[in-house]
Amino acid sequence: MARNQACMNGECFDVERTINNAQNLFLEFQNANKEPQCTSKTQDNPRWMRSESGKVKPNMDMAKFRDWAVRYGFVVRDSEGDVLLAGMKRTYIDGSNTYLEGLALFFVIQQSMLLGFSHFYVESDSKCLIDGIQAKAIPEIGCDVVIEYVCTIAKAANVSSFSKIHRSANRLAHENAHFELNPNSERFWIEEIPSHLESVRLSDSLRSLAMADGTRLKDLQETHKRIDQILQTESMKREAT
Repeated sequence: MARNQACMNGECFDVERTINNAQNLFLEFQNANKEPQCTSKTQDNPRWMRSESGKVKPNMDMAKFRDWAVRYGFVVRDSEGDVLLAGMKRTYIDGSNTYLEGLALFFVIQQSMLLGFSHFYVESDSKCLIDGIQAKAIPEIGCDVVIEYVCTIAKAANVSSFSKIHRSANRLAHENAHFELNPNSERFWIEEIPSHLESVRLSDSLRSLAMADGTRLKDLQETHKRIDQILQTESMKREAT
């Protein structure tokens, strides 16, 4: 036997092949556990769009913070852009962004069902989550279960479709997810939203209207500016009293 030759059960190891196999196994392990890189370009419209007449459309988002707090925010609007339901939840849970976005999506569908909504469209700015739901990509490890839960409750709610939208078209849900709230609590608004988000809602509605009928966006922005000033004045009056 050659000096320093490693043998087992009478068979000598091929050291180079063993090292290569170990490296490949390690790379497979890394690839299976890393956060998916969903960076492909999309043609998403950067503005929030109204739903079809008679349809409602929830938007949702998730926010993570350094203290391990996670907040889910959502808003349900009708085809006129009016808010039917808004809500948020703050909890403490660990997981990948896609996993937490999935929990937020489950939350918004569940709350929408409780208020009797069905046959609605759902929008999210999480490409990995929407691709997983639409079976366009293999979910990362741990996310397949939450996606299964989402698909199950979506079927019960007769969800018409899931859509990936541009982050700038999801501003209202995003801002709601950052709303200050006590730990492990929930809050809901029916046919209204927090006053500081009214400006974002108006901006979404005006931009959507401008795209629908060709109105000059600049004219609508001027109108929005005047409305925003009125809202701020009214808010200051309420605080003073």
